[in-house]
Amino acid sequence: AGSSGFDTSETPVEEVKVGSSYRTKQNVSGKQLDATKAKHELLIILKNRSHVEVQDGTGNRLVRKTFLAGKVITVLGVPPFRVRLGVSEDVRVVYDGKAIPLALPRHGGSIRFSVGHTGFMN
Repeated sequence: AGSSGFDTSETPVEEVKVGSSYRTKQNVSGKQLDATKAKHELLIILKNRSHVEVQDGTGNRLVRKTFLAGKVITVLGVPPFRVRLGVSEDVRVVYDGKAIPLALPRHGGSIRFSVGHTGFMN
């Protein structure tokens, strides 16, 4: 089950790691990330195939891809993370080692949420 506390033994799991070094147009153009901001870990555990988008607190898009069932996506970056999942059915989210409860729609459709806020949201 690993450190996430979720039983993934019923679904084959393959881990996909994505770091904030993922090159975006902003990174390539010379915009530097604030090295003093601590990086945090976001795990997205998919039981079903789903499109996943993750943007970090600096506005960098870290992930925008469709993943097959059974993937564990590890994202490192500066919070808060803004997340969009194309299929939310049976998804698990872990932020810095703690499970994040999600209000998932019954139909398993697309959801958007954010994690890692340390104050008021805009």
